[in-house]
Amino acid sequence: REGTESDATKNPLDAGKRMRDAVNFLCEYARDQKYDYKFALEAKPNEPRGDIYLPTTGAMLGFIATRAGLFAKADMRVLGKFVVNIALPALIFNALSQRPLGDVLNGGYLLAYLAGSLTLLGAGYVWGRRVAKLDPAGGSVVAMGTSCANTGFIGYPILLLALPSVAGVVLALNKVVENLVLIPLVLLLAERGRGNRGRWYTVAGTSLARFAAN
Repeated sequence: REGTESDATKNPLDAGKRMRDAVNFLCEYARDQKYDYKFALEAKPNEPRGDIYLPTTGAMLGFIATRAGLFAKADMRVLGKFVVNIALPALIFNALSQRPLGDVLNGGYLLAYLAGSLTLLGAGYVWGRRVAKLDPAGGSVVAMGTSCANTGFIGYPILLLALPSVAGVVLALNKVVENLVLIPLVLLLAERGRGNRGRWYTVAGTSLARFAAN
């Protein structure tokens, strides 16, 4: 973790499974040896990095719940849909409905977040194409990773701890930029990378249609 990045060398899903196997083995060994140990998992909300697999207490609780067998793999898919389609929209609506419209429509923040995100998107795409020598589709994946923040699952919980009074509004404004600009733009780059060389608005329409369907 201290200066050596190795997350790109492995599949993150496999890494999570190996972490689970390691924790299981450690706990079973301690029980077999009759050690009176108690193991603690430390969340890292102050280190919101993509290669930290358990960044928040919520992630820790999910890790423990699945390790204990409380949820099956199919259950996790249902819970994920509930969070994305019901819980998160309800959270945003609740945050926005309690504030005057003038406080919500913060044009300066929207422009700043949009400009920063587009800069990172362009830098990520250029790096992926010219430095990493990826194809256009691979470059679009890198661009998405550098520009599309995990606002809902990591950014919002951290902001809720630091600045709870504005956390809901910031979440809503970030989602506007991400869902209306960044993700469609990344999908457009990916479509063109797959060989779809039609007119840009045709490709954009196809990308938006797939995005809306998902």
